[in-house]
Amino acid sequence: MLKSTIKLILLVLVISLTSSCRKDRIADITPTNPEMKSIEVADQFDWKTMKDIQVLLEGPVTSLVEIIGQEGTVYHKAYLIQNQLYDVKLAIPVFEKKLTILYYGKSVAIDVDKTQLNYKFTF
Repeated sequence: MLKSTIKLILLVLVISLTSSCRKDRIADITPTNPEMKSIEVADQFDWKTMKDIQVLLEGPVTSLVEIIGQEGTVYHKAYLIQNQLYDVKLAIPVFEKKLTILYYGKSVAIDVDKTQLNYKFTF
């Protein structure tokens, strides 16, 4: 019985080693444009992935303010002081077309089509 058990273990070991060491053959993939020189890009193409915006905020209450992107990314948090202008420069992805500003329970969506955003909260 011991010999048959050892033979069985060896058989399982040999089968697992020979089947697991097999390399899958995948056909060689050749790129259609192997050289970067062959890629044509328009002269007016903008390579930037980030853009800088100046944000000016003012509010009647001292409270936390958050600037959030469309997908929920928080780009900035600050403590806005009552009736004082808050000025910050942010770098945001170029795909962001709107930002949401949360302040004292109020949510405001602002289009990001300029390099400067101004908003004064009123209650």
